[in-house]
Amino acid sequence: MCCPPRRKLPASAASPTPPSARPHSWAASPSPGITDDTGYAQVTELARAARQKKHTVSIFTHTNIATTSLSDALTAGGVIHEQVGFPEAHAEALSAQLALVQFALGQKGVQVRRALAVFVTACLRSRGLSDLARQMLDQSNPALERALQALAQDLRSAGSGSNADIDRLADIVTGAYARIGTFRGQESWIQAAPTTRLALRLFKQDQSITAVAEELHRARDETLVGDTRPRPRPVQVMNLHQTKGREADTTILLLADGEWYGNESEPFPNNSRLLYVVMTRARHQTHLVVPANSHPLWAPLIAALE
Repeated sequence: MCCPPRRKLPASAASPTPPSARPHSWAASPSPGITDDTGYAQVTELARAARQKKHTVSIFTHTNIATTSLSDALTAGGVIHEQVGFPEAHAEALSAQLALVQFALGQKGVQVRRALAVFVTACLRSRGLSDLARQMLDQSNPALERALQALAQDLRSAGSGSNADIDRLADIVTGAYARIGTFRGQESWIQAAPTTRLALRLFKQDQSITAVAEELHRARDETLVGDTRPRPRPVQVMNLHQTKGREADTTILLLADGEWYGNESEPFPNNSRLLYVVMTRARHQTHLVVPANSHPLWAPLIAALE
């Protein structure tokens, strides 16, 4: 076991045993120290180790906000992955990038601020408008305004005139995430970027901005309808309620302090079913990364592994 605030509890595979799986056994072992209080460094390390074994990896968190935060940490750590259950964020990233392209090429009536605000809101999945989205719309944040004005100048510089620099425009659009003030949804923006670059090739092939828009609208619609590929990326990140039917060679469960599982009390009849599903997703190995004080729902399992 590693010292607080986080512990890694590896297991050979999930238990109780699902009907379609072999019997599994749990085995706790020592783990290296953790350098942060979120567990992100530990999860990144575990994901890399699993990928070195050519394993598919599913990483589970409790909430959508935790999923997005972890996704950003994995991106910063160079772990290529996808967020499951966030089609809106990916779709709105495509819409926002299209709006930036249309603005750069001088198309009138493009609501860039609205497209960016919708993207930010989709990433946070908040019920109301976030502070950043509101500031984008009402232009009330001087620092953000300076950043957006500089972005607008760069876009117009690359896209203006008959000799628009489409390669430079693609770089500016796909790199705009770092300039719009948000701290959520980086992976969604990055995943949308190759599609935007590919669509911009149509413009280089003497096709109109309309063709580019149609291609990105088609990609957006496919994102919202759903990807039919079995597993687009070997590493997936999702919240606990999206785990059913999604197995992987290695699974990693990241818990946090202060998680709320509703008003149930022990023995947690409904949440115990959720626990069962989560802990039966691994074909080979499951890891738990837990805080010093986890929810009582997980206490018996953690105690059994310690």
